[in-house]
Amino acid sequence: MELRTTEWGREDRALSQVRTGVMRELIDSWPLLLFPLLFLLGWHHVSVRRLVRELRDEIAVRARAQEELKKSRESLAKAQAIAHLGNWDWNLKTNSFACSDEVFRILGLPAEQTVFLSVESYLDTFSPVDRERFQRALARQRGGDRSPIRQERRLSRPNGDVRTVREVAEVMVDARGQPERIVGTVYDVTGRIRAERALRASEERFRSLAQSAKDAIISSDEEGKVLFWNTGARDIFGFSEEEILGKDLTAIMPPRFRDAHTSGMRRVKETGRFSTSDNILELVGLRKNGSEFPLEISMASWFSGERRYFSAIIRDISERRLLEQAQNRALHVRITISALLETALEPLSLSAQLDVALAIIHSVPWLAVPGKGVVFLADNATGKIMPISHQGILGGEGAAEASVEVAERLPRLLWQPALTEQRIVFVPPEMEQRAWIPKCGRYCVPISYNDRLLGALVLFRTDGPSRHPEEEEGVLQTIAHTLAGIIERRHMEGTLERTTQALRETRLEIIRRLGRASEFRDNETGFHVIRMSHYAMVLGKASGMSAAECELILHAAPMHDVGKIGIPDTILRKPGRLTEEEIRIMRKHAEIGASMLFGYEDEPLKTAHIMALTHHERWDGTGYPSGLKGEEIPLMGRICAVADVFDALTTARPYKSAWSPEEAALEIERSAGTHFDPRIVRLFLENLPEILEIMRTYADPPAEEFYASEIG
Repeated sequence: MELRTTEWGREDRALSQVRTGVMRELIDSWPLLLFPLLFLLGWHHVSVRRLVRELRDEIAVRARAQEELKKSRESLAKAQAIAHLGNWDWNLKTNSFACSDEVFRILGLPAEQTVFLSVESYLDTFSPVDRERFQRALARQRGGDRSPIRQERRLSRPNGDVRTVREVAEVMVDARGQPERIVGTVYDVTGRIRAERALRASEERFRSLAQSAKDAIISSDEEGKVLFWNTGARDIFGFSEEEILGKDLTAIMPPRFRDAHTSGMRRVKETGRFSTSDNILELVGLRKNGSEFPLEISMASWFSGERRYFSAIIRDISERRLLEQAQNRALHVRITISALLETALEPLSLSAQLDVALAIIHSVPWLAVPGKGVVFLADNATGKIMPISHQGILGGEGAAEASVEVAERLPRLLWQPALTEQRIVFVPPEMEQRAWIPKCGRYCVPISYNDRLLGALVLFRTDGPSRHPEEEEGVLQTIAHTLAGIIERRHMEGTLERTTQALRETRLEIIRRLGRASEFRDNETGFHVIRMSHYAMVLGKASGMSAAECELILHAAPMHDVGKIGIPDTILRKPGRLTEEEIRIMRKHAEIGASMLFGYEDEPLKTAHIMALTHHERWDGTGYPSGLKGEEIPLMGRICAVADVFDALTTARPYKSAWSPEEAALEIERSAGTHFDPRIVRLFLENLPEILEIMRTYADPPAEEFYASEIG
């Protein structure tokens, strides 16, 4: 037992030693084992961290991708909703069918239903006809036909709304070329179809309106090529739509305006503005036949994309221009006739008046050649027609030409049928070979009044040898009637003036003879009234009276002593001094004469009444019959008093001998301020030489010569 134990003990010790040795070796070699272990642990740690980081990054990438996919799906869904477009997918292998939310909205189904159970349930939304047609197309697709399915169909939503959709389906194949899926796109075209229909209707209405418009409606691009041409444009310009479409707009413009049009269009393209604020212009157009006409054009422009287009509404204003011309000509005629009538009121001779009338007629721009015309007048005595006013025919104006040349040449312008038949005649230039006659046609216009030829008017044509339109000849006729009225009025005025003058002379002669008759009773010759009348006229002129007033004094003064007719001869012819009673009776002649002339408003009787009543009034108030004083006495009476006394003093009477002019002048000067107005006396003395000349001119002739002249 001990042996086994000893042996066992030795064995234990030996084993212990071995263990100790091993441990010692292990302890001695542990650094060599530690480094590989640490390296292995470190590598494993780094690998784990890198793996963790990569996993984290992958997770982040997947998260971003999922977010972007979500946003993309949302954007696609929004885009499909905006475009009313949806899509579906039919997996032929699994026979599954799916579609986007927009498909349900297009079909009017609840949006929560996102998957159809089968394609048959989707086809249930088709009408029977559309479903059959679509199924046949799908069968062809599954049979190998690879052409897309295109179909437009109408569907009724559950709410009763009818929509129009277009559907396109296409087969997708796998790697072996076998049909794998059919994908489709559905989009709602109801709004677009409605818009297209509205656009077509609008275009039809526009075309209908444009084609029915009488005005031309034209559209062009920015290069000026015609894009639209209505029937109004065809009627106005003469080009059919086939002839003008695609052609340049300058085809309807006169060549002289084409450069201006090109530069104007270039300016509009650059600035975007037309040359006028209201875009309305009046221009000249060119028809297909080459004729030009006035037009009114209204312009507009617009953009389509980046290109500019133009439209124009064009109106032919030829009739309006003709109306305006007619109105202007009517206005010219009215102005001309009014001006001609106004000349009749001017204080001119008939010749000067016709010169003015001819100038007025030539002021009408469309009627006659300016400055070339003649007015003829018929002589009432001989009936011969002679030129009275002419311009521009013989190299001068008016009546300044030599009378022989005027008398010989100008009457050759007349055309006898115009005078004999009293109608307007146009003479073409080829009918005249005279070098001095202007080379253009001329009118011979008779001037007549109540079928009585008064003269003629010759006018040369304004714009060539052709005659005027008929209505313009009517203007010439109106002018001729106006001239006839002016000439006849002047003739009548002349006749009336001559008659009036004859009546005036007769009346004045009666007044003078009545004045003389009053003087015959106390004066042997009666030249007293003539001399004192001229004396009074000289004094009236010196006192500042007008020529008419001086002439009035001359004709009224002879009546100053007409009242002597009522005085008895025993007093008038008494050779000696009168008694107080006879003087009282004699003084009554002033009142008698005034009463004889009272009540007449016509001259010279009205002035004669004043002279008869006041020529014996005195400046100091001691005169008769009213005892007027100073300037209370009318000026006519004060003048008459000086003239009457001077002639009475220088004339022999039955009761006295004649004074010398010097003695009479001294007496009048001494009586200034008592008997006479001092101012009138001063004027008398200043003009005494002229008064003495009158005295010598109208000296009393011998009695027998005077009575013989009066009786004869």
